[in-house]
Amino acid sequence: CGTVQACNNGPCETCSPSTFVPGPFDCDGGACVSWQRRNGIWKSTPSQAWSCSDSCVADVACACSGWVNGACGVGVCAPNQRQQTRTCSGGGFATTQCVADPTCAFPVSGTVYNDPNREAVAMGSICQLAGASGVQPGASSTVSTDFTSGPVTGAGTFSVNALGSPPDQLITLNLGDPTTWTCSCPSSCRYGVTVSNPGTSGINYFVSQARASWFQTVGGDVHANNGGGGILPSIRNPLSSICSGACKPYTSLRDILDTVNSSGIISYNNGSVDTWSDYGKQTYNLDEDDRHLLVDSNHNKPIENFAYFWRRFELRPQEVGGVSDDFEFDYYDAAKPTDPPLDNRPAYYHPGDLTISSYPWNVGVGEKLTIFVDGNLTIENTTSVTPGGFLAFIVKGDIIFPATFGDPDPAATAALVQGVFIANGTIDVQSLGGTNQDLKFIGEGTFAGLTDVKLSRDYHNTANNQNPTELFRFRPDFLINLPQDMKKP
Repeated sequence: CGTVQACNNGPCETCSPSTFVPGPFDCDGGACVSWQRRNGIWKSTPSQAWSCSDSCVADVACACSGWVNGACGVGVCAPNQRQQTRTCSGGGFATTQCVADPTCAFPVSGTVYNDPNREAVAMGSICQLAGASGVQPGASSTVSTDFTSGPVTGAGTFSVNALGSPPDQLITLNLGDPTTWTCSCPSSCRYGVTVSNPGTSGINYFVSQARASWFQTVGGDVHANNGGGGILPSIRNPLSSICSGACKPYTSLRDILDTVNSSGIISYNNGSVDTWSDYGKQTYNLDEDDRHLLVDSNHNKPIENFAYFWRRFELRPQEVGGVSDDFEFDYYDAAKPTDPPLDNRPAYYHPGDLTISSYPWNVGVGEKLTIFVDGNLTIENTTSVTPGGFLAFIVKGDIIFPATFGDPDPAATAALVQGVFIANGTIDVQSLGGTNQDLKFIGEGTFAGLTDVKLSRDYHNTANNQNPTELFRFRPDFLINLPQDMKKP
């Protein structure tokens, strides 16, 4: 069906002239053959007087159903084409075809909003912030799907046709002026969207001229091990991509003497590292020496926690007879001890929560103080250690730096606390919350939260662009001046 065959035995062939009378006839090798019944048997007799030719005749067996619409972009069809299929009886017919179909492109629409204080948050799968105004983050801003893109208007609105196959696509905001603007929510400037018919609306992007908050170390290593919701086990530190001048956009800087190769090593265990605010550049500018020393390390060494150092100092077992309290009368507002530890111990001890609030602790040359706290330690005042001295807090619970403890100047560099701070729980640098500009936290020494490290501060404005909210400086002199009981054999 559907084609003209060569001349052979078949019902679509006829002999001419049609006045050929003898019995049934058919074509055979181009000549008409007549069939006659002789003695009960049909026999053929060639006749050269008539010619054999092909012809086409209507045949109900040669028929197809109508075309049925299928999916867009399947088989050999392009993403903007829809596949159609039909069923046919007989051979020689096409049963699939691709046709252009505008319904294969579904509109994805939404608005880009200004988020000056970086307040927008994801509610469900889409970011939200009540009362925000639309904005165009640069004249050439676009929103793109896997296959197409469209402009963002001056009012921040956009509508781009997303081809319907595959249905799951990345919808990305491309900032026209990335020097001025950054995505606050989603921070990656992209959503995973299931494109559907007749379209998807309400895709909200939030942008800000303020970068995300970030921390920085000077001359010290950063390690993230199995932990909770702060920087552990992953390191999340979105450095400002427009940091310039006195600002150096690295997670770890060289030491205060600018010694070559003194910037720290970034290591982690079973997590990930994200140290850059721009999508796709998650391990940029790890260290100022640009050695890119990123280590995925399974840290299986002994955990140097409260119990470990308690044994190293050979202190009396707490469960046997108790241990005298060196801060029995001022634990709620502790001053630096001036007398030796009770019972001739090599370290001070308090069985419960301890707070340093009204009195700064100043440790001079030759002084070595180790404080064990069987509870939480809250520090609301300064601790300073002159080179040649030593101060360590070894805490069974959390070490808390309240939100009201800090420097109001984002450009400040003077240390607020100096010492070795080890917590079985969390190192918690707290935030004022909301859109309040947090105070800058500056610490010198070693900070180890064996459960977590929470760095929550945020300027919530363009001060983030040039200044870390938490700054940590390594003090190698503390290693030299370690008490003998803290040194390893």
